Amino acid sequence: MQIEVIARHNFSYRKYNEMLDEHSFTLYSDSGGSSCHFKDIIDCSTSLRETFEKNLKPLITAFVSGFNACLFSMGESNSGQNVLLHGHATEVQGLMQLGLQDIFEQLNQDQYKYSYALSTSNEHSPKLFLQSFFVQGEKIVDLQNTDADESSELQVLSTIEDGPVIKGLITTPIHTVHVALGRYQDVMKRYFTLAYTLDGHANTDPAGFFLRVLFLPGSPRLKKSTLTFFSLTGVECLTDYTPMEEYQNPRIDAIRALYSLIDQLSSGPPGKREIPMYGLSTLTRLLTEELGGNCCTRVILSIPPSPNPQIHAALLHMASGLTRITNAPVLNDEAALLLASRYREMNFFLEDAFHRQHSNICGFPDPTRVPEPAALENSQNLRYHIDDLNGRLQRLNEEVAHATEERVRISKLWLTSEEDRVIIADKFAASEVQIQELRIKNQELESIAAKALEASKRAIELKRANDLLNNYCSELYSKLDQCQNELDHAATQNEELSRELVHQMAKQKTLLNRLVRGTEDKDLQAEMENELKRIETMIDPTIASHNAPVTAKPRTLKPLEKDAQKENVRSGKPVNANKDLIPKTLREKQTKLMKNSELQSQIVVLKVERDKAHQDSEQSKKVFARFLDHFRGRLVYHINGITHLVESVKSDDQVVADRAAHGLRRYIRHLLTEMNAANKVREAQLLNVVERMDIECKVTRQAMKEILTAYIYLRSQAIENDGCITDLGTPPLELVDAATRSMKPTDFNLNLSAMALAVSTEAKRKPGQLVRAGNRFPRVSRKPQN
Repeated sequence: MQIEVIARHNFSYRKYNEMLDEHSFTLYSDSGGSSCHFKDIIDCSTSLRETFEKNLKPLITAFVSGFNACLFSMGESNSGQNVLLHGHATEVQGLMQLGLQDIFEQLNQDQYKYSYALSTSNEHSPKLFLQSFFVQGEKIVDLQNTDADESSELQVLSTIEDGPVIKGLITTPIHTVHVALGRYQDVMKRYFTLAYTLDGHANTDPAGFFLRVLFLPGSPRLKKSTLTFFSLTGVECLTDYTPMEEYQNPRIDAIRALYSLIDQLSSGPPGKREIPMYGLSTLTRLLTEELGGNCCTRVILSIPPSPNPQIHAALLHMASGLTRITNAPVLNDEAALLLASRYREMNFFLEDAFHRQHSNICGFPDPTRVPEPAALENSQNLRYHIDDLNGRLQRLNEEVAHATEERVRISKLWLTSEEDRVIIADKFAASEVQIQELRIKNQELESIAAKALEASKRAIELKRANDLLNNYCSELYSKLDQCQNELDHAATQNEELSRELVHQMAKQKTLLNRLVRGTEDKDLQAEMENELKRIETMIDPTIASHNAPVTAKPRTLKPLEKDAQKENVRSGKPVNANKDLIPKTLREKQTKLMKNSELQSQIVVLKVERDKAHQDSEQSKKVFARFLDHFRGRLVYHINGITHLVESVKSDDQVVADRAAHGLRRYIRHLLTEMNAANKVREAQLLNVVERMDIECKVTRQAMKEILTAYIYLRSQAIENDGCITDLGTPPLELVDAATRSMKPTDFNLNLSAMALAVSTEAKRKPGQLVRAGNRFPRVSRKPQN
């Protein structure tokens, strides 16, 4: 038969409509979606006597008839569970007191079945015994014993015939209802002391209260029966329990095991289950017979007016599991009642026939008359069948005992093998985990080795590129030193030429003053010759021959020169034969003055070109020095970054190592690309510098030639016309611009290119740090670095 579950509620009207379906006797929960179908749902207004007559009295009848019975009660702390079991002010007697009274009433009604009434002295008379204990966690407290030391020594033992038995538990015989109720009152006083705190609040720890009544019929044909009253308290801790969690809280181990036991029994076959006792708690071991064996069990779930949603859902889940458990008692309630009535009827007819035979009442023959053969035969057949049934029951009990022993032996063997299998499985799982960890570490080491090899290759390439760049920079420095030496030599020569130019200018001024004044000096010609020789020895005499011819405009002739020119025309002589009219000494002076003026112009041109070249070389050296210093600083920065990434690749953290390796690959690839681009930019810059210097030199020479030509033309006008210059010619600046446009100069951006290279090689530069072309770069050591 299935375990029957009954709900007793105290809902308000709104809660009643929300959580209860009275047509199908189904209760629902607000959370979790739990529900349960009950056999009956009663209101708290129903009297305890009516509840007892309807739900508990059939169990008392089955118990008196020789079958096990159990009343299982559970609910929240404010659900009225204690009122249901123990009574209240209106109804003093609860279900337990009514049950004890009904046991004695039924035994007194059926007293004619036994030769003796309830007695403790006669071994053949029926006997009743009372046990009561309190289970909290794994501790058992005997409520009939006030000695705490003795109660702490109680332990549960597993037996084949009677199942779990508590060793050392006090069993009190009861032969009258007054003795039973008195012992019950003493037990309840001790129970309320343990179940409630000093301030009157209920204890929230999970606990179970047991009150067992044992009945020995006094006949060898009838077996001992047990009536158990069980009350489960402290269900509030179900809010901390979920079926999938790791159970590390010993406080809820008992109710967790009961929760799991109900789930296991509700999914198994009917009858007594083979439940391993090593996986249960003390509370569940004491309830295995009532929940999953030969017992008639009924459950009463008490529900408060406003239940906790989580606790209510858990209780509905437990109640739903209990409704699916199918026990296998020998008889159910109706069969027990029918068997008891038929037994009483048979005894009545036998006693009536016996009295009629001996008293000759109602037309029966004399007592000395022999009984009818049919009655004797029927009685003999009945006795034969009873003996046959007793023999079969005895053999069945022996077979069950033997099967139980074999089951216990096999269970022990299976338990040992299962423990060995679990140990082996744990070792195998641990070895698998270790192998997997070793494989992962091996792969990490291989990846680290590959990354280190790649990093070493990149480092070698960087070292080669650095050596190449250092050699290239060394060559540039050597060339710059050569240029500096040449510029210094040219500067020295220019200084000497400048001093010579100053000396020549002074001499020219002296000679011009003498010529203008017309003073004759005997030593003038000798002095001029000496000066001319000194100049020729200092300057290459072929310089004057390379100069462009001077194209002078016609000047105004003097009257003497005009007459001489006319006379030359008449006589067929050249027109310019008037030079013969000029004194030879003056003509030589003019020639020397023109040569000196041309030399002076060449000196000025060389000086200007020298200063320009010196300034350009100094500016180029500064720019190249700043560029090389900045590049060396950037190279050291990149080498430090690569070293940091290589050290990160060797880290034990796999994520850090992977990201460092990825960053190292990208860093090296980007650096090589920048180095190639930088080399190309440097080559282009050097070519641009050389071309610019070449073009500037050509432009400077061409401009100086134009300026020198104009200067010679002006000097010749001043000499020929006695210091009177009639045509100034083109200004010098326009001559320079014309020469520059004629050479088609290009745009040189050496500083801008160096700045762009610095920006491109720097990974992260803020927008405010972009500098303009020509700004100074960071100053670092100019010594070549690796």
